[in-house]
Amino acid sequence: QLVQRLCDKQAANLDSDDVHWTIGFTNSSFAGEFSETLVQAMYRCPMIRGLSFTRTSDANLSRDHDKESDSDEGSGLLANLAGSLPPWVADLTYDNVLNNRAVKALAAILETMGKLSAGQQKTEFNRMAFAGSQTDSVGQKQGSFR
Repeated sequence: QLVQRLCDKQAANLDSDDVHWTIGFTNSSFAGEFSETLVQAMYRCPMIRGLSFTRTSDANLSRDHDKESDSDEGSGLLANLAGSLPPWVADLTYDNVLNNRAVKALAAILETMGKLSAGQQKTEFNRMAFAGSQTDSVGQKQGSFR
């Protein structure tokens, strides 16, 4: 709701063709209705052209200590988000938020997007970045994506 209110307020004051935003989310759980609500707001706010999702190492330590499962749910939801974004979102960054299962799901989504977009209007990203790695609850590295 906050994103939508900001877009509505700014749209009245700015020419949205010349203004492009990138929104960053840091240390959120990304679980529950986060992805669905964000996608709905994105379709009503064409000035948002990029998204960044980050989890700091301090947040990972806290998550491992608390053994929360929301992180795993949120990781999968963030992977699925890539296939639901409006076509004007050109930049997407995942920094230390995707586990191995989510990366595999994201790869399948991107492959499907590529097949569906053959001969159609742009449905791909100009830039997509992966950084960091996640660890499981016992601290073993699950994967590193750079």
